[in-house]
Parts: sequence; structure tokens; C-alpha cells
Amino acid sequence: SLPALASTLSDVGQRLSELLAKTVGAIALDEIRDHPTMLSWFRTGLEYHSSHALGDCLFCGNALSEDRLTALASAIEDRFDKLMLEIKRARDDLSARREEFRRLERGRPSKGPLAPGLDAGHDDLAAALAKHVGEVDTAIATMLDLIEKKHSEPNTSIGLPDELALERLKEIDTALLATAA
Repeated sequence: SLPALASTLSDVGQRLSELLAKTVGAIALDEIRDHPTMLSWFRTGLEYHSSHALGDCLFCGNALSEDRLTALASAIEDRFDKLMLEIKRARDDLSARREEFRRLERGRPSKGPLAPGLDAGHDDLAAALAKHVGEVDTAIATMLDLIEKKHSEPNTSIGLPDELALERLKEIDTALLATAA
């Protein structure tokens, strides 16, 4: 049987689209907005400098005023952690889903001794199932690539490419369900 049918590929694509569009928020600091891949670095530096009560930046040597630390903290505080957790959960879910479909393909029954007349249909069904599971695998691989990009640039809104358009994902769902029925 097909794994995780309660949540179709198009459902996953819709949730992914929403996640990829999320940002930490309207970040007031130009430095963070202009360099979105550095958001994690800003967060780590802020935590380190604050927890060690450093008055000067270890990187550039400039003084760190209380106002500057407060501005940085308000720009990346709680929303960053929530978004990063959501990204991690999405990556874990996609990886697990991909493995389920790979197990489905590896575990499909062999032809074995079938009743006369059924063996020809088996080959067609097996080929169709392999094709559709391959399409799911390719879609999930692309989704995982997007999640990795989002992880490295959490404050950048990312759109789905054409191959993950919801209409295309629905076509894959329909074909896979028809084959497995």
C-alpha cells in the first residue's frame, strides 16, 4: 500500500510553498535584510556577545552599544527560532516520506507464480508504479533542495519552481493513486 496517503504530494507542496514564503518578519536592520544568508551568523554572534557581556565586537572590534544589541535582538529574536524549527520539521518529514516511497518501490512483490493471464498485467503495473514512485522521489528531492536553501537563507521568501506547481503535484498524486488502486 502507498505510504502517508492521508497527506498527498500536493498537500505537502502546498505546505512547503507556505513555509518557503515565510520570513522572520520585517527586519528593521538593513545589514540583515541585505545579507539574508548571514541571519544565522547574526543570531549566533548576538547570543555569544550578549551571554559574555562583551562591550566590543569580536569580529570588527567596534563598540557594541546597548541600543545596537537591543536592535539586533528585536530583529531576530523568537521568530527566528520558530522558523528554523519549522524548517527542520519539514526537512525531517520530507526525508521520511521519501524513504517510505523508496521502500514501497523496493518492496513491490515479484511476479512469482501468478494465475495465467495475470502475469502480463503485473509487468505493466510494476512499470507504471516504478515510474510514478520515481516522479514522487524527484519531486521530494527538489523539495528537500528548497528546504536546504531556506535553511541557509531563512529570511528569504522562495517560490516553488514549475516542476512543483500544485497542478503538477496533483497530476502525480492522481497517477500514483490510480496505479496503486
